Amino acid sequence: MARAPLSRAEIAVLIPIVREVFEYIGQLKRSKPLAKHIQYPKLPSILSESIVLLELQSGRLLPELADAEFSFGGKKADILAQRKSDSELRIEVKATGRNAFQYFGEKDIGCDFLVWVHFGSFFETRRNSAVDALVIRRPSRHFAKPAKVNLSRIKTLIPDIESIRVAPLGE
Repeated sequence: MARAPLSRAEIAVLIPIVREVFEYIGQLKRSKPLAKHIQYPKLPSILSESIVLLELQSGRLLPELADAEFSFGGKKADILAQRKSDSELRIEVKATGRNAFQYFGEKDIGCDFLVWVHFGSFFETRRNSAVDALVIRRPSRHFAKPAKVNLSRIKTLIPDIESIRVAPLGE
């Protein structure tokens, strides 16, 4: 059975839960010296992928795909876009917090679009501000092999990278 994306209502419930986890770890780090060795958790991929899927469906992200049908892609890709006029397009989704480090693997490099949702300190605060979504078209043009990258390196490597603001909790 195909995995179902989260609805806006489910995203609105999950975000405060993730914030609680970040807040708890932050409190430990402030109160217990050895807690500095505890890492913040990886952001749930279902969260970032669902946000991207909703933004794609609304036409705010990759508006040239407004006529496409979107679905989770299983083993093929995080998200698939099917247009009547084209073959299937593969979209990979990455998400980062404040540290903004990511690993681009073979699947990421070989996709048609890579969307990097940079939450920054979104989960460490109570502000429901918009976050950056960076779009890399055909990442294979910029990466010959898998690589560890950070946001500043990406912006240097791809100076004309597309960036839009997305609202994780809707508009």
